Amino acid sequence: MCLSNVKNIALAIQMYLADNNDTLPPTEHRQEVIDFFNTAPGNSDQAEVDDGECGNLGDSAGTDANPYLRWPVIFDEYIKNRDVWSCPSAKLEKGAGWIVPGPDWLGYLQATAGGWPSNGAGDWIGGPCEVAWPPGWGGSVTDSILQDQIALDNVAGIFADKVFRQSIATNGGAADLKLVSVQDPVHYVICGDGGAQTASMGLGNAAFPDICCLECSGLGWTLDWEECAADMTDGGCYECMLLHANGDGSMVTDSTLRKPYARHLGGVNTGSSTATRLGCSLTSTSVSTRMATWKASFLGGLTA
Repeated sequence: MCLSNVKNIALAIQMYLADNNDTLPPTEHRQEVIDFFNTAPGNSDQAEVDDGECGNLGDSAGTDANPYLRWPVIFDEYIKNRDVWSCPSAKLEKGAGWIVPGPDWLGYLQATAGGWPSNGAGDWIGGPCEVAWPPGWGGSVTDSILQDQIALDNVAGIFADKVFRQSIATNGGAADLKLVSVQDPVHYVICGDGGAQTASMGLGNAAFPDICCLECSGLGWTLDWEECAADMTDGGCYECMLLHANGDGSMVTDSTLRKPYARHLGGVNTGSSTATRLGCSLTSTSVSTRMATWKASFLGGLTA
């Protein structure tokens, strides 16, 4: 079923591309949105949370805050059945957590800035700290600000009734991409197994979706810590690696340690950006020995 679902999503992306001049879904470009997030708006009325703590997230903040720019939302008219985004074999999944009503979502965030809530335990903060989804995707949660509630948080064990769940990811890093700029569309990965991440497809998490932070253990874009030394001392990624992905480097050298986190008997499903290769399965061993090829599929498929 998982491979069939990946194929259906890849086919939906093909239909979207045909309707949109062979260009993948957009990021947020409106100046008024950019200007709002450049002010690092306050995100909570709670004393322990500093104003602006999550406001300055760079270029992605406006895109993350726009609930209508989630790829499952954009492709909804092509897919119809949202269950296609789930894989029954998944051990990890994400989904619609922070629900922001629209259509004037920006005006609503502007009006409520300074009152974006937390869950009371400090595990999550609303506003730009969370990727927004529109009502109808959060099940019983239709307005996270008004209801003071997130719809889904795996870490905190929060799952609203009928919330949208997702364990098949899309390559959100390709937003705004025109296919004409892709050298090898047949092998350019656009969707596939996800879990730890579903809105993007970093190399480690795409190959082994059922473990957090494998990107930080040497299977990501960089193969040693010299090129990402900040993460070694900055907490976050490094601490997550120690907790989930064996910070001693054994995940890199021992494929048997990685295999349980490749979803399908040691393999994963992917879909490409062309209808000629809508879905395929790869084993964890082949992934381990073809890292350069996979890196090309995510990054090197673009023309200079």
